[in-house]
Amino acid sequence: MIPAVTGWLRRTPFTSAMMAATIVVHLVVTGWRHRLPGELAGTGGYQNQDLLDGHWWNVLSTLFLSTSTGSMLLAVAVLGVAVGLAEFTVGTLRTMGLFLASQGAAVVLYTGMLAMGDALGIDWPAGTDTATLLGPFGASTATLMAASRGISVLWRRRLRVLVLATALMLSVYVGHAQHMFMLVAAVAGLVLGWLLVTPVGSGRVGRSTSREARTNLAMVVAVFAIGPLVAALAHVPVGPLAVMRRWITSQDISPAALHGHCAGAASACPGEFLNLGLLGSGNHLLALMPMVLLLVCAEGLRRGSRLALWAAVYLHLVIGVVSVFYFQVFAGVGLALRRGHRSLSISESVWELLPVVMVPVLIALLLLLGRRHFRVDPDPVLRRRALVYLPLILLAFIGVYAVAWLVEGNLGGGGTDGSGASGASGGNSLGWVALLAAIPRIVLPYPYPFTYTASIYPHGIFSELLFSFGGPLLWLVSAAAILGVFLSRRLRPGVRDHDRVRALVA
Repeated sequence: MIPAVTGWLRRTPFTSAMMAATIVVHLVVTGWRHRLPGELAGTGGYQNQDLLDGHWWNVLSTLFLSTSTGSMLLAVAVLGVAVGLAEFTVGTLRTMGLFLASQGAAVVLYTGMLAMGDALGIDWPAGTDTATLLGPFGASTATLMAASRGISVLWRRRLRVLVLATALMLSVYVGHAQHMFMLVAAVAGLVLGWLLVTPVGSGRVGRSTSREARTNLAMVVAVFAIGPLVAALAHVPVGPLAVMRRWITSQDISPAALHGHCAGAASACPGEFLNLGLLGSGNHLLALMPMVLLLVCAEGLRRGSRLALWAAVYLHLVIGVVSVFYFQVFAGVGLALRRGHRSLSISESVWELLPVVMVPVLIALLLLLGRRHFRVDPDPVLRRRALVYLPLILLAFIGVYAVAWLVEGNLGGGGTDGSGASGASGGNSLGWVALLAAIPRIVLPYPYPFTYTASIYPHGIFSELLFSFGGPLLWLVSAAAILGVFLSRRLRPGVRDHDRVRALVA
């Protein structure tokens, strides 16, 4: 272990020095448990007008500043991976030059982009013009992209697709100035690499193989699949696709709404709030299932599965159509509405809805254009079994939930609350309607724009567990079965395959 670390330090002196400097500056300025003071961030960090105002030193000083200890550790990790790989590839002196040149070029492009956008009247995400860029993230990204010209064509393309897709995903889903700067820096790094780095081999870029094209398309699908989760975890996302986080965050049930529904039986409300069906995390897990299915499709795409291709195309089109329906009909996008402190006209709100539709449609179109690279058919036996067993599993789950719902007395008002006491609200007054209405809420990963009444939610430990966590479990089992189908291959050749083999042998 020690010889490996020593060898790495000896081969990456510039990367090691930058990592050490980042740690030391953070400890001296803020310590482990404190955040960077706002005054120091404004003085040493780079802002949009600093270059125009002659504060050129901020372009370099901002590289060593971090807002918090977590941000500093992330910066050290990015330096170690991105700049370390670049230093392994093109050497120490060239990496140092690329790092500094990339930071300067990215700052110039970023400042020019914002100035041009302001001149054209482009409405940037909130806070972009006044944001302070801290850390070596943009310079590290650009350095890695520039140095990628010095590796093999196969890994060069994969690396560039992964970095560009990640930077673009962060820009459209989170939309912070730092992410936009990383995207601009990645483009600047590509240009600098083309100018300053000698390519491996003859420098001539040939056509991609089918395997390479499949891998790149799978990475694009996987990166954008996690976009809604990234937006949900981010602090105040403002990107054009940040609204997609509602798929996850809108699964919350408002206590105020429940108090309104419990107005006739206020004494029963504490028992309702203890109900696992109300407070469990199963709703959020269920909202992640489209992401799980897209990741399964991405693995199938990497393996060349034709069925995974059409499944991914179908899922992206469904996500686009359902998003339009939800955000326009229920969320009010597409009508005159108020966002924050400003009102949006119909044309502006429709314009904000357009990326929500266009991104999944463009990914589906990209997959269709590359469909010739997917030639692997699944095992027909597994495919037929999946078509039979998956609906049966769904029906079996609904049946088990219905039995638990009936046995625990949810039909006639004999249910119990989360503490085991008899429900004071009179149970499910809606009867069988409550059972039927709860099933879509359990199995569909959809952000319902309305709140069910308290009588919909079950009482009893088994029905509550199935209501909260049965849906995610059902989807995970289905995703595992679908993945098995995607990874299978049609092994038994037909008559036509025998003829082709004989012709090839002849």
